[in-house]
Amino acid sequence: MKLLIFAHTPPPLHGQSYMVDVLLRGLGGDRRRGRDVTQPATAEDVHCYHVNARLSDSLQAVGSVGPRKLWRLVRYCAEAVWCRFQYGVRTFYYVPAPPKRGAIYRDWIVLALCRPFFPRVIFHWHASGLGAWLEHDASGWERWITQKLAGQVELSVVLAEALAADAARLQPRRLAVLPNGISDPCPTFAETLLPQRRSRLAERRRVLDSAASQVGETLVYRVLFLANCTRDKGLFDAIEAVIAANRELQQTAPQLRMDLLVAGAFVDAAERREFEEAAAAHTSTIHYQGFVAGETKTQLLRDADCLCFPSYYPAEGQPVSIVEAMAFGLSVTATRWRAIPEMLPNAVETVPIQDPVALSRALLASMSADTALQSRSRFEQLFSRDAFLRGMRAAIESLEDEAGQR
Repeated sequence: MKLLIFAHTPPPLHGQSYMVDVLLRGLGGDRRRGRDVTQPATAEDVHCYHVNARLSDSLQAVGSVGPRKLWRLVRYCAEAVWCRFQYGVRTFYYVPAPPKRGAIYRDWIVLALCRPFFPRVIFHWHASGLGAWLEHDASGWERWITQKLAGQVELSVVLAEALAADAARLQPRRLAVLPNGISDPCPTFAETLLPQRRSRLAERRRVLDSAASQVGETLVYRVLFLANCTRDKGLFDAIEAVIAANRELQQTAPQLRMDLLVAGAFVDAAERREFEEAAAAHTSTIHYQGFVAGETKTQLLRDADCLCFPSYYPAEGQPVSIVEAMAFGLSVTATRWRAIPEMLPNAVETVPIQDPVALSRALLASMSADTALQSRSRFEQLFSRDAFLRGMRAAIESLEDEAGQR
């Protein structure tokens, strides 16, 4: 089966572009570029043709509009139509927009120009909130155009049951639920990292169980914020929660302290200035790591004790950083938002959005919680790369089987 993947791979690097790259590589690479092609046994029958529809050159430019982006978009659409006839590609893979007008209008252009040429369309929903936007915020004519151009595609793939309503609003002919999956970033977890996590947990429990006035070396509980550094990703809630938790620890367990490691890129200058002011006021607590990738990110995840992910980002889907954190056996303290609760082990309690007090209590509770093996098991059960690729391949090939039966 031939598949046209109309979506961009890094850079810029974020959850969606990362997962498109995982999919493209896992299904054998771009057939037009022989050096990128691999032949994994699990995907030998799906031939991909990739239009790398990158409109933004940096995270800061994501979401902006302008004539340069429009020109790029039209050029990418022309490339997709050319592939349709040059290679006989009949299935069009696309990632729908988050609930932002500029991005939705971009989808209209792509679907108006490309969909007439492709008999089958697959939507892979990484963002959420479009259904609610159509229901409550869109005008009548915006709803009509969106339904006309994006309605009744052959297959919609969503990341979790909690996100299915967006896809269902556009009445796809078939809907599949398939979580993200990544290559195991910590394959030696049981032998190398689990003993360290259990040792650190035992130390924290010993301190928490001892007298509050006991004197000794300070034990640092490393809380990692790994996301775009924005307010609605929960950055400032995380800062407030960690500061409050440290005030509590000063009273109850002065040998313990939380450090907040902030890793990610800023997209708003005002928010960056606000963060820098907070970091300057709490230099011993807040540590900015910048944007991280590769071995630097791996080391951060190995060294951290807990991931703090208090997002209320409107388009939040299934954050890859939570998947990565569970692969490293981190405790996860996160909000009750979108698909996040569905991702976590059953024993993990989430907190309400925009509630730093509840977040602080959850961080304090995580210090004595034995969740390393639960987190790791959750990753292995639901979020492996092989399971993701098997599911995507089966969903894609089901369209070919269905077409052959007509």
